Amino acid sequence: MKIQILDTLCPERCVLCGQWIQGESRTGDYPLCRACKTLFRWTVEQRCRVCSLELTSEVEICMECRGRSFSFEQNVSLFPYRAHVQEAILAYKSHGVQRLSLFFAELLLPVWEKTFPQLPLLPVPPRPEGLKVRGFDPIGLICRELSRMGPVRVVPLLGRSKGTKEQKLLSKQQREENLRKAFFVKQEVLKRFFPEGKVPRSMVLLDDVFTTGATLHRCAEVLKEEGVQEVYGLTLARD
Repeated sequence: MKIQILDTLCPERCVLCGQWIQGESRTGDYPLCRACKTLFRWTVEQRCRVCSLELTSEVEICMECRGRSFSFEQNVSLFPYRAHVQEAILAYKSHGVQRLSLFFAELLLPVWEKTFPQLPLLPVPPRPEGLKVRGFDPIGLICRELSRMGPVRVVPLLGRSKGTKEQKLLSKQQREENLRKAFFVKQEVLKRFFPEGKVPRSMVLLDDVFTTGATLHRCAEVLKEEGVQEVYGLTLARD
């Protein structure tokens, strides 16, 4: 009823197609119409079992992953980084459409339940400079919605140092160097969640887009230095 009243008094347009969202065209408390929402369907088509890249002629592992090694065990991306996925993430992160956090949480929850049931979820922290400009933590906001929706244990264990550059502006080698000292374990959070000092055997990192894997790789290294044995990645998209 509340949403119906808002549709009448304050109608809004879909962030993807621009059509008005009213009545049956609305499927949630976020600016995404029913038709555009159907574009976001997680499938288990042929993907690299390491980085989640769509495979063409390769079997199980893509050519890139055959020539490199990561400190994490596996990344699972919900979607390839196609136009509609890119536009939705851009609207969320760059244009400040924060209610899309609920939409992304709805997409992530069943995948987490199916692939990583009961494993703690760790948000990859944002750059402090980006957080200041944006005014909110995109991944942290999604985690908050996930913790409300289901039995997800969110552990904000990682922190991020100031002074790192935006990864999307850098080459593969520059990305790795940029993140070498970027992440750290927040000891006060470690003590609060694990007062006996025993961290879980396995944990899952949550991020928005997997590109080269440098961010998850470095985060996993930091976690394994604290005793975590297996680290997995869960991301919205694979670029």
